[in-house]
Parts: sequence; C-alpha cells; structure tokens
Amino acid sequence: MVKFSGKYVAVFATCLAFLFTACGDKDLSIPGPGEEDDDNNDQPSLLDYSTTQSVKFNLVYDDAPKGYAATFEVYSENPFIEEDFKMSSEPGAPTVKRPTLNTNLTPISGGISISGKYNLTKTIPSYVKELYVYSTSMFVPTLMKATIQNGVADFTRVDLTDEVTRNSSPATRTVADKRPDFCLLYEGGGVGETSLNASNDLLLPNGAVGPNHEPCIAVHHDIPGEVLSKINAAFPEKQKVEKDSPYLSEASLYLNKPAQVWISIIHTGAQWENTLGYFYHDGPANELVHENRTGITNKEIIAIPLAKLKTSDSKLALQSGDYVQLKYFNETTQQWENEFPAGLTIGWLLHPKSYDRTNKRLAASGWQWPLCSINTLNTDGHRIDCIVFDAGTEAKPFVCVGFEDDYRRNNYPAADEDFNDLIFHVLTDPIDAIKPVEPIPSEEEDVETTVNKKGILAFEDNWPSEGDYDLNDVVMRYSSKATLTCKPGEQVAYMTKLEDRFSLIHTGADLPNKFGFKVNIDPSYVKSISVNGKAHTYIKDNFDGIGFIVDLCNDATNTPPVVPYQPNTQPFHYDIVMEFEDGITEEQWEAACAPYNPFITPKDKTEVHLPYYPPTDRADLSHFGTKHDRSDVEKKIYYVSGEKVLYPFALHLSGVDTFINLGEHDRINITYPDYDNWVKSNGKEYRDWYLK
Repeated sequence: MVKFSGKYVAVFATCLAFLFTACGDKDLSIPGPGEEDDDNNDQPSLLDYSTTQSVKFNLVYDDAPKGYAATFEVYSENPFIEEDFKMSSEPGAPTVKRPTLNTNLTPISGGISISGKYNLTKTIPSYVKELYVYSTSMFVPTLMKATIQNGVADFTRVDLTDEVTRNSSPATRTVADKRPDFCLLYEGGGVGETSLNASNDLLLPNGAVGPNHEPCIAVHHDIPGEVLSKINAAFPEKQKVEKDSPYLSEASLYLNKPAQVWISIIHTGAQWENTLGYFYHDGPANELVHENRTGITNKEIIAIPLAKLKTSDSKLALQSGDYVQLKYFNETTQQWENEFPAGLTIGWLLHPKSYDRTNKRLAASGWQWPLCSINTLNTDGHRIDCIVFDAGTEAKPFVCVGFEDDYRRNNYPAADEDFNDLIFHVLTDPIDAIKPVEPIPSEEEDVETTVNKKGILAFEDNWPSEGDYDLNDVVMRYSSKATLTCKPGEQVAYMTKLEDRFSLIHTGADLPNKFGFKVNIDPSYVKSISVNGKAHTYIKDNFDGIGFIVDLCNDATNTPPVVPYQPNTQPFHYDIVMEFEDGITEEQWEAACAPYNPFITPKDKTEVHLPYYPPTDRADLSHFGTKHDRSDVEKKIYYVSGEKVLYPFALHLSGVDTFINLGEHDRINITYPDYDNWVKSNGKEYRDWYLK
C-alpha cells in the first residue's frame, strides 16, 4: 500500500464545538490594520479560506463491459454548442444545426472509468455547481451531466441529438426492451437511389406496416470487453483514418457458403439520426460497375431505421449486443427466408439524417445521397465511405463495418473521417461464411489520459504578524498536468507522471522570500524529478513522516526577470517534471494533487503556508500562536488568524490563471468586493468572488 496523507484540516471535536459556540455572536465587521493587539484572546478562525471542494463522482456507464477502460474530461459548463453545418457542398444545400464541441473551453478535471464505473472523489473549484463529463472513448455516452448536491455528483446522460443542453434521464433496461420489436424489413427503391420518401407509412414502434414488412428476429449477446478495447484503440474518436489504411476499403461482404446473417450496432459516434439498409447481389461486388447507377434491379431493405444506440429513450434505439437478423427474399417461393444462398454479395447503405424522431418514422427528406459500401454506386464515384476490419481472432473472427456519415467530397470540413459514426458487427452462421478481412492489432494497449489543474497562489510574508494583508508579496501562477494510465486487465488507474509549471507573476515584498512546495506522496515512489530540464534534488520531510519537499525559488526579489504583475508580461517559469513508479493510484493522487502544500520562507526557519496546511520539519514551531497568528500545534491548527480578523496569511485561487494586481497595502477586499460576503458566509456563499 502507498502511504499517503492529504490536506490537514483535522480539528478535535471538542475544540470545534467550543469554537463554533464562541463564534455564535461574534462581530462580523472586518477590522482595519492595528485594531487588534498582540495579546488579545481572539480564537482561531474556523474558516480555511479554501476555494476548492471535494466532490464524490457517481458516474456509471451502463453498457460498458467488464474490464473496458474509458477516458473522460470534466467541464463546469456544457462543452457543446450548436453550430450551422451545410449538409453538402453543393450550391443551395440546406443548413442544419448540429452539436459541436466548444474548443474555447478547457476541462477542469478528468479521469479513467473502468468497467463502466467511476466513484472517486475529485477536487474542483468551489464555485462550480454543475458538472459535465465528456468522453471521446467509444461504447460510452458522449456527454453526462450532474448537479452537485451535498458534495455528491450523480450523473445522467445528455442526448446531444435532441437538445444540446437537455439533461435526460438514464436509460433503463428491461427484459422486454432487450428484444426490439421495430426492426422491420422494408423493400425500398433501387440501390443507390433515395427511396425513403415513399416510406412514411413505416411507423415505429408497433406502428402500421406496409406490404412485405415483417419483424426481424433479434437476440442479445454481450460484446467482449477485449474486443471493444481493440476497436477503441484502432479507431478512436476524431482520429482520421488515412487514405492508405488497409481498413479503408469496400465493405460489401461475399458469402462463400449458405449462411444466416445478423448485424449488431457496436458504436454510434454520429450526431445525425441515421438509417441503415442493406441489399444483395448475385455475384461479386465488382460486377456492380456502371456509370449512371441505372438498371439495378436489386432493392434496398431497411434493416435498422434508427441506427443509434440507446440514450435517453429506451423505445427508439438498440443497445450494443442486440443482433438483428437479415432476411433473404426467395423470388421462386416469394417468401422471406432466414438463410442466404452462397454466391451473394451483401452491401450496405447508410442514409444520414434520415429518421424523424418526433413522428417515429423515416424522414420525408434526408441527405440527397445515401452512402454505399460499393464505391461505384456512390454519387461521386470511387469515394470509400467505409472501413471493414476483424476485431476477433483467426478462430473466432469478429468482422465489423464502419461508416463516415458526413459528406467527404472536396474536403468537406464537417467530415472528421474517423469512420466510427456507425460501426456494426456482421455475424454469420457458419462463422466462416465470409472470407477473412484485415485484422486489427491484437495487442492490448495501455489506456492513458492527462488531467489538468490550474490556479493562483498569493502570500503575505509578515507572518506571524498580520502585515497589510494585501497578499501580493509573492504571487505564483501554477498549472499542472498529471498522466493517468490503466494497464490491460487492471481495475485501477495509476498516476505515473506530473508536469507542473510555477510562474512568479508578482513580488511586492522587500524580504528575500523563498518558494517551494511539499508533495504528500511517499518519496520511495519517486523515479526522477527535474526543474527546467535539469535533475533536481528533493528532500524528505519528517514533520509528519510522509512526503517530500521541492525547493524552487531562492529569492523572489532577485529572480530574473523580476516582474511586477502586468497581463502581457512574461514571468519567470519553473517547469517541474516528476516521474513515479507504478503504485500511486488515481484516488491517492487526487487527494495530493497540485498545488500540493506550497509555502514561502521569508527568513530562516520561518514558513508561510495556506491555512490549516502543516509546516515542514524545517520550520520553527515557536512562532505559532504568537503575534496575530492563532495556530494551535497540538490540535493541528496551522497558519490561521483570529476569528475576528477574517484574513488569511496565504490564499489559493483555484481554477484561474489571472490575478488582479492589488495596490500596495490594500487589503484583498478592496479589489474584490464580494470577498467580505464570502468570508462572512463562512465560505458557503459568493464562492466565485475572485472571478469578479
């Protein structure tokens, strides 16, 4: 087990009871300098001046299989906005609104969910009230939302297609809806022709059906986690499949023996409401070569009207692992049959934006051009809109087809060409009825993500005297990037690397303040530490028997360049890289994350830390409880002022990278008017005071 200790905020219960009683009728006015003398009996402040909160994440991905690891980012507002997109590059093509990721936003946190669950506690800015979890991993919802209540965030899915900002209820799964009853056969127009306009009588589910409509047989089989992991690694969201990829190919499948055929949706990375159809041709696909797409007698059959995995509406979509059986129409007997004869080629047609969810029917108008698995049947010819690959093994193939549903001609900008807008598995019985296709790598890879944090640290260096509380003697901006890794088969993610930058953005002091920080991680797990590209020596801290110290700045007043705070100046940076042996879990890192335990040293053996953070073993403890400090070492109360003073000796402003320059000797409430209200509410209200 890794030894660990987080922020010290523990106070004996008897002390807390006494202090709260003492605070019951205190004077809430904030005194000016010199109004308190050195020998008053003011009690320690109960406010730790924290601008962070600890939130328990209840994040559940219902459909994620055992062992599947998904990365995610956390935002304090909906990261999706609506943007206008033209449905094609043709003149006069209609424009539609589509949810798009807002690249101007930066995540406030992130993590790795394993086996569909994430129940860790994360540290985020205290002003945040709502959380959005965005994942680019396949096979999990793109967006989840939660409102923080009593320190807990219970996440539910957000359906981006219905409404960008709508919070929808989580999908429920019952025995009844495991066997969808709306997978219908529909004989449409000729292959490659727009045939959906005539299908408005096809109502779903349990609606009226026209001639030759017959329910498909659906069965459910769980998709192995290792298969999904391989697919996610090979075709991640927003990663373009290059033109020379062996998987970018015509995806029509030739049956070399009689077989029954099923398909199951594996992933839908699209925003459109798409429709999937199929057709078959007697002979190989290359016999369907023609110039004008006329004279084709084969008919399209709508296999899945709404080619989308379940989100908020359990009645309108399939779940991963629902297999829909395809049907063959025997012209001799004039009957639909379960078995396809040998020598047929099965092709696929994707109709983007073709389903009318409001009326539960195929739309009267969609894209003008369906996307076909046979190049010569596409409107512009020789445009490959499919990938085909095997995610299984030689003994147990797992053949899949993937579509890109955005228009790709003339470098159409909406198409990201990741070819995972629709991925479905084609299952045959016998399993070797279709010839082998290109396999994807079988080696499982580590799942890795990075999590970023940032903030401002501001110190008053006259401690234990009150000083002027302008909190600009040393002002450091920090940013931190942690690398989290989950190895194949592991059920825990580990923090393996920290990349931090501390920037001296202001020094308003005359004292030669040093700056450093303590990391509450057992130093035996440290592999290496470097500062500005050079190996750096760290010091084990024995004050509490855990953690290590990284000293950065020897004299803030003499650090080149000395920068009075101005928005456009470039401060001096300390770039720290810390690498660790495996063993620091994500949960342990979250409790010990940046800005760690930062402090300044105005003079020898004198340290100034954030309220309630402990000193290091280099500090002279005799200063505690003297002057204007009301610390109590025995009760582990450190660096607090009196209950009537309402000013700290140091502040951490979480989640921001700017700090308004305070005038010398102006207390912080002069520049930030809501500061007083925040303090008087004991930190419960006006939590965004430093954003204004």
